[in-house]
Amino acid sequence: MSTEMITLQVPMRLYADLTALAAEEQTDVVGVLTRLLNLAVRGVPEPRQPDPVFALIGAYRSDQPLIDDIPVSEDPDLYLTQVSTGESTGEKHAWDIAPARYSRGLDGRPVRIGAVAEERLCPRRS
Repeated sequence: MSTEMITLQVPMRLYADLTALAAEEQTDVVGVLTRLLNLAVRGVPEPRQPDPVFALIGAYRSDQPLIDDIPVSEDPDLYLTQVSTGESTGEKHAWDIAPARYSRGLDGRPVRIGAVAEERLCPRRS
């Protein structure tokens, strides 16, 4: 099967921009033009890769399980520490990840070290 071809003349500056864009996308000028035309026809931008930070903090939506049911917003440092170790969330408890901030309670749940003292100094309003 053969594809009919035509010669398209464009200003040199536009061709230089298309060539640079093609190099960034690791394609050729025809590939860039095809993508841009498809984008114009659909009128919807192509989905971009989400910022990995959003996945970490659970912004919008996250498939990452909670560590001992502790919300990310309650202790983001716990999650940053866990990610820096490279281990999955399900492998360790809060007291394993941050032993200076958590201990294991009598019921097997994590207890924030200093939380009782903080509660006495700054009681939560109901």
